[in-house]
Amino acid sequence: MKKFFSILTLVIALLLVANPVIAATGTYQAGESSPSVVIAGRANLWGAPGYWDLTNNPNIPDGAIITGIYEYWTSQYPNTGLQVALFRSSTGSGYYTTSGADIPGFAGMPVKQKWETRCNAQVSTWIWPVLTIRWSTPDSANGVIEGVTTLSQDESTTETTIWSTKASDDFVLTLDE
Repeated sequence: MKKFFSILTLVIALLLVANPVIAATGTYQAGESSPSVVIAGRANLWGAPGYWDLTNNPNIPDGAIITGIYEYWTSQYPNTGLQVALFRSSTGSGYYTTSGADIPGFAGMPVKQKWETRCNAQVSTWIWPVLTIRWSTPDSANGVIEGVTTLSQDESTTETTIWSTKASDDFVLTLDE
């Protein structure tokens, strides 16, 4: 049994050395948008946006570019002709998305920017969106950062919990805004 665990440990170590992307992968979920509930506009009109401002996020390396971006969302009334899109705030350009689907049009763009989501539907409804981004850097570091962002009731403190596949990378970061 001891020999089995030794061989298994060796195989896992070799896999991590042979495929450094696995070793470098973590997850960064930008968390909920601010505000966390995004209300849909009427048909053909976008509602008010929900934002993720990643421009100065110290947990994302400078020069990181998107290799995959996913918006997960739930809705109170999903069968109302609901349409959801993710936009780059700086340009207003965006793409329609279904919950959890990769949005390939953003691949190669910088991670550190302000993102927004909007939705519309035939009747009043709303979504709770969460953003996840896979990234790489010019020096070939790869990762997916995932965290959960919560905003205090008075909007004075944002707490972001960030974790990755490496236990030593677990920490909680509180930012006063």
